[in-house]
Order: sequence, then structure tokens, then C-alpha cells
Amino acid sequence: MNALTNGRTFQDWPNRFWPLAIESLAELQNGCYRLRWEAVPGEGFQILASREYLEYQAHLMPGSYILGWTFTGDAGTEIQITDIGMNGSKFFNGPTPLGMLLAPSLTSPTLVNSDFDQLPLIPYLLPKKRLVIDPGKYAFQFWNIDSVPVSIQFVLWLAEPTR
Repeated sequence: MNALTNGRTFQDWPNRFWPLAIESLAELQNGCYRLRWEAVPGEGFQILASREYLEYQAHLMPGSYILGWTFTGDAGTEIQITDIGMNGSKFFNGPTPLGMLLAPSLTSPTLVNSDFDQLPLIPYLLPKKRLVIDPGKYAFQFWNIDSVPVSIQFVLWLAEPTR
């Protein structure tokens, strides 16, 4: 089981998480990659009604690396990310609460928008970057299991090839 399969794995790496995450990024500093963000949904924050389910698809450039993410939502929001091109390979064992996708001991400064959503300014880095394989199609599924509406947006941080 790895950190993309179960968010709790992050908690098992208290002394190794940051060195592994930084080491994973170091090899991308050769001028062949640029930082890019992919927001889902791309048109801004989406209000997810109580008990509502939404699915979005995004195309990521093959050869890119997924480095981490930021998101808005709350404890009642769950997500599943599926690599459609890799025979439906799922990032997590099942729908995963957004709160489990946090790095250990990470306190990220936030910005509060007009809807009072907390917007993280620092990404939650993966302990190991994830390669985007051709065709680069991903499905993002969101569930609001709470009894109140919630504003959501999930932003992937990518290293995209420059050529």
C-alpha cells in the first residue's frame, strides 16, 4: 500500500515524508519542466448540495508529473481520482475524505475568499510524484456526505514537460 492508496499512510511517515517529497521534486529542476495547475472544476468553485455527487474529467499532458494538490471542501466531502487511461486505476482504495489527503504536521497558510472558503496557499506534496501516462484522462468524483452544501475545488500541482 502506498501514500496514494490510503491517505493514512502519510501519517506513518512522520520523519521521512518531507525528505522523500523534496527528493522527488529535485530531479525536475533541470529546466525540462514547468509548474502548472489544473483546477477541477475549472470554471471556479462548485457548490455541492447536501448528499450530492458530481464527476468531472480533466486531460493532463502525458509525461507530466502530479506533485501534490490543494483543495477546498470540508470533512463531509469525499473524493476519488481515477486514471481512465490506465484501465481505471484509482488513486485511493475508495472515496476518501478530503481531510485524509493532508501531509503530516502540515499547517498551510490560507486565504479566505468572499464565500469564506479556506484556500490553501501551499500544496500538499506527495511523498513520490506520480507520472501521467498517455492518454492523460482523469475522472474526479466528489461526494458531499454532509447535511449542508459545501463549496469545492480541487487543484492538482503538476510538473509539465516544456517540450
